[in-house]
Amino acid sequence: MKEYKGIGGGKVIIDGDKLHIKQMFVKDDFTFGDIEMILLNEHNAFRFSVDIRIKPEKMMHKREMERAIPFSIIFKSKESAQELYDAIYEKAPHTTPESIKNAAEAEKQELDDELGVDKIIFVFHFATAKRKWYCSYDPNREVFDFDDVIDAWTDTYSTSSSETSGKRSGIGRAVVGGLVAGPTGALVGAVTGKNTEETVTNTTNTTVLYIKIKQYPDEIMTYNIPSQGQAERIVDMLTSTPEVSQPQIDTTEELRKYKGLLDDGIITQDEFDSKKKQLLNL
Repeated sequence: MKEYKGIGGGKVIIDGDKLHIKQMFVKDDFTFGDIEMILLNEHNAFRFSVDIRIKPEKMMHKREMERAIPFSIIFKSKESAQELYDAIYEKAPHTTPESIKNAAEAEKQELDDELGVDKIIFVFHFATAKRKWYCSYDPNREVFDFDDVIDAWTDTYSTSSSETSGKRSGIGRAVVGGLVAGPTGALVGAVTGKNTEETVTNTTNTTVLYIKIKQYPDEIMTYNIPSQGQAERIVDMLTSTPEVSQPQIDTTEELRKYKGLLDDGIITQDEFDSKKKQLLNL
């Protein structure tokens, strides 16, 4: 058992496969499997922290919260913070941001292979043959059918912000005044120069994709998409209808059928010849 004591009453005690975390007035016991992520942060030369983020489902029975909020253990030295970080990483190597990212990429690739994904637009993965899709933003990687989509649409919103900068004019006049009338002229020129303001307006366009699906009829999924073109392509994919394959025609059987109609006098020779050319693509 080892204790890692921070400042302000925060500390972590590691005892085998368990860790006891104390922060302010909160004391909780967890396993290393309960940890979602750990981060080592340097705030300044005398303040370092180890942030321990616990999985939300492991916190619900202890405190009312909907998302994982990290315990932040503060240290005065980087060495002390690094020692705690390394001790947790040794027991839970899956908790570093890089490990989490690599695991997510591997999981995503496995799902792509399983579904037969053949098209990716931004974070939307489509398996057109199976008519299935999912969004990689979704941590649960929930897979939907194209037919699950009730509606999908996109809108672009513009937001503007203005920046005003002060600018002094009349410098040229001050220089000329100095050349003609000496230092007094230069001084007058500088004092009588005018202040002007320059306003620059910046406009930002945000494209939002909306999706409504059968599984969640009372909710509308929203996603910010980098461009209008990408959003429209995603909408086209989600709202596409399955291609209806035309039945194969047995040319020989069709010719026999029309020859029988000709022999029975139901169609004329000209009608039979016309149909024959159509079937044989003549």
